[in-house]
Amino acid sequence: MNIENQQQHQLQKRIKERFVYEAKFLVDQWRSIFEQRHLQDGKMIKYTLDQAADIVGISRKTLEDYYYCLKKAEKIIDINQFMNCKMGVIRRIIKEHKKQIDEQNLMDTNQFFALDEENKEPRKNSFEYDD
Repeated sequence: MNIENQQQHQLQKRIKERFVYEAKFLVDQWRSIFEQRHLQDGKMIKYTLDQAADIVGISRKTLEDYYYCLKKAEKIIDINQFMNCKMGVIRRIIKEHKKQIDEQNLMDTNQFFALDEENKEPRKNSFEYDD
């Protein structure tokens, strides 16, 4: 690596984890750029999600991850209470909620089979049937 590449690499140092308010701001900005039409050289243009992500300066994949995490979290919690937390907290809340739902569904299935066993009559052997 030459000196120029090292300097560029240092300037583009990746932020490991953003705060929720930062992620929400970036996602809102990204979606706004995508949804609006813009005037450029006398023509109305509409940016793609990739182009909007380039304008915001974050990869589309990261922005989509934030978008879906925030969307899921809003169904579970009041997101405004977690604005000063990092995105890892939101991911953990989503994961725990999913685990609780899965456990609840598993219990429901077990209860179904337990009830099914209670209501079953014992099976007859083939020689017990009347012809």
